[in-house]
Amino acid sequence: MLYQLASYFSPVGKSLIIASSVLMVACAQQPSIQSGSDAEKLGDNLYKIDNANVKKAYVDPNADFSAYTKILLAPLDLENVAITQPSKGSFNNKEWTLDERDKDTLRERYQAVMVKYLQEDKPDNPGYQIVTEAGEGVLLVSASIIALAPSAPKDDGRSRSIGRSHVFTQSAGTMTIGLLVSDAQTGKSLITAADQRSGWGAYSRNNRATNLADVNLVFGNWANKLRHSLDHISDIM
Repeated sequence: MLYQLASYFSPVGKSLIIASSVLMVACAQQPSIQSGSDAEKLGDNLYKIDNANVKKAYVDPNADFSAYTKILLAPLDLENVAITQPSKGSFNNKEWTLDERDKDTLRERYQAVMVKYLQEDKPDNPGYQIVTEAGEGVLLVSASIIALAPSAPKDDGRSRSIGRSHVFTQSAGTMTIGLLVSDAQTGKSLITAADQRSGWGAYSRNNRATNLADVNLVFGNWANKLRHSLDHISDIM
């Protein structure tokens, strides 16, 4: 289902997007769930959310989200990432790929950021308990990185020529993600969404430290949107 939803995107030619919005709150219009015979659906139970501040979002309007107090986080899926190669310019013509070290780093940072946002207690909403097994009252959160469009050759010695290590770009690049929230016990899909984000829009040095900072920023944005959505989903149902 994540890949069905992610087919809406093309990573090529997308403008930079600053990660500052929340999933269910639009600036000008309140979100609403489509209904009726002409409603846009995914599967049998997921209806499109209009005015969601992501590219696509669907929810089960009959789900009782108040019954869920725990979250099981699936490892970030990185097995089918479409990579748009950056401009070669005057750098070495090395293909930009995700190696196992990259994947481990992305999974670790995703897990840490999601746990931080989801379990945080707020004045009006207690945090979710992060668990390691499915059970009653547990939501399973699954995410996949669908596409990456790096803004520069990879930040390693093999991809950047000697004397060309100081690279300046407008963020690390663009990332497209698919998200699925389901009942961990039954497997029933409750929310699915897809969005595309990048890091800071100002030109700055592109190196491993700044790229990882952008990754944290993007993951933090999605984690915040998910938490806000779970806390306030009943407002539109």
